[in-house]
Amino acid sequence: MEPVQPARFTAETGRRTFAVIDLAVRPTHRGRGLGRRLLDELLAGRPEERAALATAPDEGEVQAMYQRWGGAMSAACQVTRVRPSPGSTSM
Repeated sequence: MEPVQPARFTAETGRRTFAVIDLAVRPTHRGRGLGRRLLDELLAGRPEERAALATAPDEGEVQAMYQRWGGAMSAACQVTRVRPSPGSTSM
C-alpha cells in the first residue's frame, strides 16, 4: 500500500473504518442519483469515523464519482487475484 495521506490517517483500531467493496446500479437506472442515495442510506447512522470506498485502479469514472460525492483518494494498492482452494465453492 502506498499512503497518500499521513501515516496516522491509515492507522486502524478495528472500529475506525467501514469498507464499501461493491456498490452498483444497473445501467438502465444510472444518472438518477440512486447510487448516491444507496450509499447515503448504507452509511447513515454508522458508528465508524469514515468509510472506505474501494475501486479497482482502472475505474477512473467510479473514482471521479466518489470524489464528486466528497470522497478523497487515501491510498492505492495492487490487488492480486487468489485462486480458490481445491473443492471450494467460492469464486
